[in-house]
This record gives sequence, structure tokens and C-alpha cells, in this order.
Amino acid sequence: MATVTETYEMTGPNIIGMRITVYHLVPYFLKPNYTEQQIQELYPLLSLRQVAAARAYFLANYDAVMKRHLEIEARNAAGNPPEVREYMAQLHEKYKLLRHWYANRRPEEMELRGKEMLDAYHKWRLSQAETADKEQ
Repeated sequence: MATVTETYEMTGPNIIGMRITVYHLVPYFLKPNYTEQQIQELYPLLSLRQVAAARAYFLANYDAVMKRHLEIEARNAAGNPPEVREYMAQLHEKYKLLRHWYANRRPEEMELRGKEMLDAYHKWRLSQAETADKEQ
């Protein structure tokens, strides 16, 4: 039987030609009632042979796969670190400004597309920052 998994440093053992890793399938491998057919129905891009090879890899490398799987589960349970949450909050504020500008564009800005629209938005943001600076 040909091997259908490869190990990539960043993602772990992948199904060849796919971005699906063995770690995606581990929760189903841990459930004794899940058949390869049921897993393949959840991941229709995989063949039964690929699911079987992933299960064989899982069983042959159980300790290493489970160690990494538990690390992934712990990281997911912890959520994003504070610096990522702060960055996301800043992006959200910028997004709210963009939505406000877009909803309140002047008539001459309504037809702008692409770079021209982005330039108009940046010009508006600068005017907003200048107004805020004058008020302080």
C-alpha cells in the first residue's frame, strides 16, 4: 500500500496533495464506532484509501500524534494570546471606521473603485485624525 501521508514541519503529517492533516482526523479515529466510510463522508475530497492510510499512520505513530494532538487541543482551548486579541480589536475599530465612511460617502465618491476608493478613504481618515488632534 502506497504511503499517502507526508510530514511537514509546520502542519504535521498531511494527506499527499491535500491540506488535510492526520490531526484533522484524530477526533474520529479516537471514536471506536467511526468507520473509514463515515470519515470519508465528512471529508469527501479524501478517498477511502487516504483515510485508511491516515488511520494506519495514526496507529503506527500513536504516541507522537497524540502528544501533538493534545498540544493543539490545549492551544485551541486557551484561545488567542492577549497581543492577538488587542490587534484584532484594533482591526475591528479600523473596520468600523471604514464601514462608517462607506455608508456616508459623498456623491462624488460613490463611483470610485479600487485604488481611487482606497485613496479617498485614507484622505478621509487623515481628515478625521486632524480633527481629533485639533479637539485635544
